[in-house]
Amino acid sequence: MKLTNDILRDISIYKNTSYHLRNDVLVNGLHPEAQIIIRDNIKIEMSDIPFEILKNIYLIQAVRIEKNFVEDEFVKPVIDTLMHYLRNDEQNETRPEKGIMLRGPVGTGKTLLLTAYCNVFNVISRIIENDQEFKMVPSYMVIDDFFKKGYEIFDNGIYGDNSWRKNPLLIIDDLGSEADISHFGNVADPIGQLILRKYDAKLKIHCSTNLGSQSLKNKYGERIFSRMKEMFNVITLKGEDRRK
Repeated sequence: MKLTNDILRDISIYKNTSYHLRNDVLVNGLHPEAQIIIRDNIKIEMSDIPFEILKNIYLIQAVRIEKNFVEDEFVKPVIDTLMHYLRNDEQNETRPEKGIMLRGPVGTGKTLLLTAYCNVFNVISRIIENDQEFKMVPSYMVIDDFFKKGYEIFDNGIYGDNSWRKNPLLIIDDLGSEADISHFGNVADPIGQLILRKYDAKLKIHCSTNLGSQSLKNKYGERIFSRMKEMFNVITLKGEDRRK
């Protein structure tokens, strides 16, 4: 079955209707193919959504975030890679089992692109009911949370490392920009700990960063950087500072 915008729209209408209001009258008013999917309880996977539809949703989300957003020569290959990644398409050097590290100079739009990616994933997740959602957290917020709760932040929630628990999917924005801190007189590295724990639990994590490989190695050390190379697909966003 080929999914179209009309079919997905009507499935979304049904899924976003309260359970006690879902009835035959509602279903009968939907697209015939949507009726079949709903009545037969056909499971839709992210990979079933056509690339063109995902990208169209992505561009709508990007414009909602930044009304002057333009898909120029720099952002287009990044968006295309992200949408293929979302569909679990195995590309030349981008593997679905790895997380995404979006790297690029300051002001090139990394946060916007990843925020739109989060929004697309969350929109489609509500349609296919996969019970997952993305949470995007600035690196400084990880530090703030660590100050408040210490190592307890790794017990559950978005930083949790229990692989049996369905954790929210996490994106750390501006990885490497966080300040060095001390915890009870000892130097602490919450971001490094988070990466190690996700690695050990075999849980994917995503991030954006302004730092190159050597700077990341200097920031987090050889041990963590070595794991980063195994954990991330590195996507480079080129261009100049867009902020005016």
